[in-house]
Amino acid sequence: MRHKIYVKQAISVRDAFGAETITYKTVFKLKAEVKYISGSKGVDRNEIFSFTNVQFITHYRAITEDMIIVWNDKKYRINFIQEINYKEGLIITTELINE
Repeated sequence: MRHKIYVKQAISVRDAFGAETITYKTVFKLKAEVKYISGSKGVDRNEIFSFTNVQFITHYRAITEDMIIVWNDKKYRINFIQEINYKEGLIITTELINE
């Protein structure tokens, strides 16, 4: 496990004008194994989209599907979390967030 990943939780913050904004707070800094599962590119309404699915394998932590993972300055949405044995580790299946 040689890659550094950041697991972040969405939090709602009120700005000076009273509007709510969503920001992300780092909950965990972990080492993980990274595996590319699949990827493709597509065009929709003259816009190019890329779809990249990545698995992160890490030691057990209280990670949930409403969090995101940041790796190499890219954000990944958590689609599925599979536990390895009993609290031994996690296989986290993610999808790159197109921004």
